[in-house]
Amino acid sequence: MSRLCHVSLPLLVYKVFNFTFWGSLGCFLLYIPLYFKQIGFSASEIGLVSSVRPFFGFLFLPFIAAAADRFRRRKAVLVASVILTTGILASFIVFPRASQVPCDVMEDQIREILHLNISLPYQEGQSSYYFPADADTVLSPTPSVLKRNIGGEGIPRHLASSFSSKAQQTSRNDSTVESSQFPRATQEILLANQGWLYDQAELRVLFVVILIVSSFIEVVVFSSACQLDNATLDALRREHGNVDQYGFNRGFGTLGWGACSLATGFLLNSTRTVEVSCGIEHTITSYWASFVSAVGLSVCALVCVAYMKFSYEGIKTDGAGSSWGAVKAVLFSWHYGSVLIMLIFLGICNGAVWGFLFWHLENLGATQGLLGVLTAVECVSEFSSGLLSGWAIPKVGHMPLLSLGLFLYIVRFCSYYLIRVPWVTFFVEPLQGMCFIMTWTTSVSYMTEAIPPENTGTMQGILISAHHGLGNGLGYFLTGLLITRFGAPWTFIIYAVSCTVVLFIFLSVQWFSQVPPLPWKPDEPVKSHTGEGREPDPEEMLQTQSLLDSPKATKSGKFSLKLPEFTLTTKTVSQQDPW
Repeated sequence: MSRLCHVSLPLLVYKVFNFTFWGSLGCFLLYIPLYFKQIGFSASEIGLVSSVRPFFGFLFLPFIAAAADRFRRRKAVLVASVILTTGILASFIVFPRASQVPCDVMEDQIREILHLNISLPYQEGQSSYYFPADADTVLSPTPSVLKRNIGGEGIPRHLASSFSSKAQQTSRNDSTVESSQFPRATQEILLANQGWLYDQAELRVLFVVILIVSSFIEVVVFSSACQLDNATLDALRREHGNVDQYGFNRGFGTLGWGACSLATGFLLNSTRTVEVSCGIEHTITSYWASFVSAVGLSVCALVCVAYMKFSYEGIKTDGAGSSWGAVKAVLFSWHYGSVLIMLIFLGICNGAVWGFLFWHLENLGATQGLLGVLTAVECVSEFSSGLLSGWAIPKVGHMPLLSLGLFLYIVRFCSYYLIRVPWVTFFVEPLQGMCFIMTWTTSVSYMTEAIPPENTGTMQGILISAHHGLGNGLGYFLTGLLITRFGAPWTFIIYAVSCTVVLFIFLSVQWFSQVPPLPWKPDEPVKSHTGEGREPDPEEMLQTQSLLDSPKATKSGKFSLKLPEFTLTTKTVSQQDPW
């Protein structure tokens, strides 16, 4: 266990990069759906942006990774990707919100967009007013009813009277009240889609711009992660001779994601204000705090790149065929190809859980505090699994760990179907580390060992695009369709049955298929099944001729053959004279 906790100084820079890079994404990606909701995007538009993003990474990342390998520009690609990531994160700071429309136009847009026939309680000439949200207001990703303490401080004088009756019923520091302007169901609809607040033409332009930018950020983020993994795998080979400790280094990314996202949540909670627009209260959060934090951590990650080393030994630049040939031979084999298919399916399962588990728990009555604690449990589980992966892979083996990860997904999906009380999920979510980090690091370790080191970037690009791109994208998309058609509980049962079928097929393929020979490994030469019909190898003929011509093989110009000593044992038999 002491060996697991040992931190190698040459690998420290890769751990710091993992922490800062994934921490910056934790500050950004976790809260970006809330930002989209605040600026007026509908749920379908947010879902479209979230599901399209991974597919762009799936389409472009393999080509970027292969080009970085072929032209020996891994570090340049990493620097460019991190710089572009930082620039895109910074662009969200300056994105303008669409203009708010007058109150009479708001009423028309509510009828058109939300199909509600209501009259807004506004006064002539009234504009929007802001006042700070109370400190005990909890940041909620999907608030159903706006709640706040009423005290009158910071509220314009002519609006304070509208809250006086509420203030008489409650103390400022002890209780909360609901806005009683509309029935609860109506208020839920108004807060779920706030597009009625803004000019629709400007909102459509803003949506198109953000869709393009969000799709592009997935490409540069995947590219950064790919080259980061390349550098980490190269460093592990230099230090340990294998890549079994990859999960431990990747676990620092999970640690950064959890710690930075939690800190950003508290920071955003302190920036919340309540805006009154045409008599309707809605919460406004200054998400610039999230974007600035993400940019700062991304700059720290960029500094770490200067101290990272990349290996280009054996990389050929005379053509792409030599680079793609070894990777193609591995991926198109039954043995390794089934591992890639398994990785894609695990990505689909991850997309289903990441996209809709909290949504399902919230429908069961989970609070945001409970969901936040569940996120912390998942991060601890993932970091622990990454820490133990270096020990588990040599002891247990790659295929048993992959099979165990998919089996645990069966357990999780069946549990989600049975759960009726949200807090019971605490007993299930510790399995997240085995299902995600352990299976991911096991797949990376196994597939990268099957190819030459110079093709690591190409293989890593394929693995990331297949798992995080195609797999997660299909998970978001298919799960949304299934939940719409069958509901969340039955969707989880469908996934459990699918995992069982895929696990059976995977084990069958692994049982009947053989590990293909790896020609690039000197200790694993390619052997022909039969010697008949095989052309003589010129290299073997030269080696045979050199042995025949060596001094040990000849003596005085004549061929000599040394045989082992032959010893004949005899026994004397005495015979009597017959006479």
